[in-house]
Amino acid sequence: MVMMMNVVQYENKNTTNFRIYFDPKCDLHLSVVNRLVDKPCRTKNSIAYLQRIFDNNSFYKGELATEEIILTFHTQLYLYHIQYHHQQLTEQEQSGLGFQCHDIGTLGPSFMDIYSYDAALAAVGTAMKAVKDCLDLIIDRHKYTAFVLVRPPGHHAHTNKTHGMCIFNNVAITALFLIEKGYHVVVLDFDTHHGDGISEGLKENENVFIGGT
Repeated sequence: MVMMMNVVQYENKNTTNFRIYFDPKCDLHLSVVNRLVDKPCRTKNSIAYLQRIFDNNSFYKGELATEEIILTFHTQLYLYHIQYHHQQLTEQEQSGLGFQCHDIGTLGPSFMDIYSYDAALAAVGTAMKAVKDCLDLIIDRHKYTAFVLVRPPGHHAHTNKTHGMCIFNNVAITALFLIEKGYHVVVLDFDTHHGDGISEGLKENENVFIGGT
């Protein structure tokens, strides 16, 4: 699954009102583990298709999320858990062991390689950049749709547990940011599997509605 986030603030189908956010770092995550469903080709092929429809001015590069942003949803201990595996993978790479992959899952399989930590930070940071940009444009009386194409996905990531190929819950983090700004949030989760990380993490928040297929 590729997590796609749509910040709905737009009036018509004019492509000038449509912004596409992605970060190349996301494509480095598990780029050689061919048995997984979540592969770099999913984002690469999607971007290639979108480039046939939209001009270059519609594409915006993401950025890395800070630890402070991650901790708005995830626990400090959980972040340490991810950082520990990232450090171990880096040390293994530097020692000449070659490509290594860790299953960091606690509720279900979630894999990391040496690039996954930065890719997960980029997934969150890119979604956050899209939301912040849209809020700035709304203040200036413009309306845009932001389409965020990132991986690894996040909807199975709990506040303190990994699950279903997810590391950081990018949608939950951006939803909390919007709620803090005074917005009500609707999350529509399209996937074969229930987005349990989102629903468990936000179920007590009366300012968010969560629906799924």
